[in-house]
Amino acid sequence: MTQTKLNLLTLNNNAISVLKFLHEEFTKRGKEIRLVGGSVRDILQGYDPSDLDFATTATPEEMMEWYYGRNKFIKDEIYAIPTGLQHGTLTLMLPKNYGNIHSVEVTTLRKDIETDGRHATVEFTDDWKEDAARRDFTMNAMFLDAEGNLYDYFNGYQDLQEKHVRFIGNPDDRIEEDALRMLRYLRFRLKFGEFISFYSYNDPNLETLKRNKHKINIVSKERVWTEYLKICEQIPLYEIENWFRLLNESGLGEELGFPYAPKAAPHFPTKAFRTYPHLALATHFSLKDKEPEIFYKKYKLSMKERKDIDQFMDLRYTHYSEYNIRNAINDKNIPRHIIMLGYLAEIKDQHDYHGATIFEISTYEKKECPITAQDLIDLFGYKQGKTLGAEYRQLYIAWQISGFELTREELLSKANPPEK
Repeated sequence: MTQTKLNLLTLNNNAISVLKFLHEEFTKRGKEIRLVGGSVRDILQGYDPSDLDFATTATPEEMMEWYYGRNKFIKDEIYAIPTGLQHGTLTLMLPKNYGNIHSVEVTTLRKDIETDGRHATVEFTDDWKEDAARRDFTMNAMFLDAEGNLYDYFNGYQDLQEKHVRFIGNPDDRIEEDALRMLRYLRFRLKFGEFISFYSYNDPNLETLKRNKHKINIVSKERVWTEYLKICEQIPLYEIENWFRLLNESGLGEELGFPYAPKAAPHFPTKAFRTYPHLALATHFSLKDKEPEIFYKKYKLSMKERKDIDQFMDLRYTHYSEYNIRNAINDKNIPRHIIMLGYLAEIKDQHDYHGATIFEISTYEKKECPITAQDLIDLFGYKQGKTLGAEYRQLYIAWQISGFELTREELLSKANPPEK
């Protein structure tokens, strides 16, 4: 084990303040508590994480005895919520806010007794190394105590500094324990690993992923979708394209039914992927073989997400003329942001970028047809039925062809009275 002493005075952040507070709480009861996992990794990179995980030698029963049932409205008291008691995890609500940190998760040290690729049966332990050994990557298996001691059993700090995302022990064993780790590996590879050239890369675990790709099918689609959303939240656009590449090179994309990424969309805003992650997939769906519909059912996308993708797909390979833009807004009722994203997704280089098109999409105000079917009933004596519908449709098309410019009077002048 590598043990490094950190100067906590140089790490004056909220996470360290919480660590020191809980250290006092647990040591006065004869127990140890340390920060663990991503919290430690982020601190080592100079961040002040707000999502904190702690490991402790205290048992769930002891923590429940200390903190469960307390009045949460009493100042200066911790109270516990048993969020994952069977796994040894409690959420501790803090007596005051440390920046935006209101609560933390605390889990008893544990080791895996049995795993099935999705869930683990655990046994509690007091061995810190055993707990570290059950984690996924070396950079996620470090502990930090309130005195600044970094406990690093698998050289995670060195891997973090050298941008190596490395499984703990045998990668096949770690994947056997939880198959979602294959997707997590790709995310960590692109977020913390070495830069991947678009033209060449040599990923040391690609063959491991290929060998185990079939195991991803036992993971619930909800967990897969959650992992995909994390991809869109945490890494920049050019790395999202690399994620698609690695997903397909490993064979995981085919297993999951994710679309193949044939091209980059360099002008599709990263922020849009954060806000509309489902549209990131729509840039890669095929227009044939009902690929979107199959994906919708598999991942149980909401009706709103489905509608967004359908409208986005309707714009694929569109010529973004003034007429087509106005038609999309007025006739197809496609939201402005989807039209904008559709246009940006089709741009391949700066030469294709037209400021006038962006201006048109941004500023054009949706128009309503200036006449209604009721006008034809009131002014021309039409009755409800197919004849009325056909006449109104002809007038609507005339308005559409005019670029949505014909006035009410001009349209009514084109109306034909019903045949007697």
